[in-house]
Amino acid sequence: MSAAQPIPLIYSGQAGNYFGTEYEELSAEVHSSVHEVGQLLLSRNLIDLGKLTCSQFSQVEVYAYATSDRQIAVSVMVGESGVIGIDCVSKFLDNSFLTTTTVQILHNAYDKEKLFRVSLPGFNAVELLEQHLMFVRDFEQRCGAVQAVFANLLAIAPSQTLL
Repeated sequence: MSAAQPIPLIYSGQAGNYFGTEYEELSAEVHSSVHEVGQLLLSRNLIDLGKLTCSQFSQVEVYAYATSDRQIAVSVMVGESGVIGIDCVSKFLDNSFLTTTTVQILHNAYDKEKLFRVSLPGFNAVELLEQHLMFVRDFEQRCGAVQAVFANLLAIAPSQTLL
C-alpha cells in the first residue's frame, strides 16, 4: 500500500474502529523489536497479514501473522517503545479458543466463554509459538480439530482481546 492510499476501515465494534494496512514489507521506521519478532515468525513459515490500528487505542498497533493453513493467528502488539505483547490464537471444532500470550493475565474464562488463555511473559515469539503448538495438540483431544478461522485482517480484527 502506498502512502497516498487511505488506510481502510475494516471493522467497527465496541472496542473501536479497526484500520488495516497490507504492505509488501515492514517500514524502516518501525521499532527494531518489531522487525526482530517479524523475522522470527517469518522464519517459522508464518504469513504476514498486515497491520491493524484501533481508534480507541491509537498508540497500539497490531502486526498480524498466520500459519499458511490459517489455524493459528499471531498478533504482535506494539507501542511507542516497541513490542508490548504477543498472542497466539487457535479455534477448535467445539468453538472454544486457546490463546497463549506474553501479556500477564488475571484469569481464564473457559467455563463461561470457552476461552482459555495461558500467560507466558518471559517467552520470545518462537518459544510462544512452539508452546502454543504443544497446547493445540492437547486441546484437539478434548475440543476437536483446530479450525482454520483467520484468513485476513478482517477476520482477525474482532478477535483481538487486548485492544
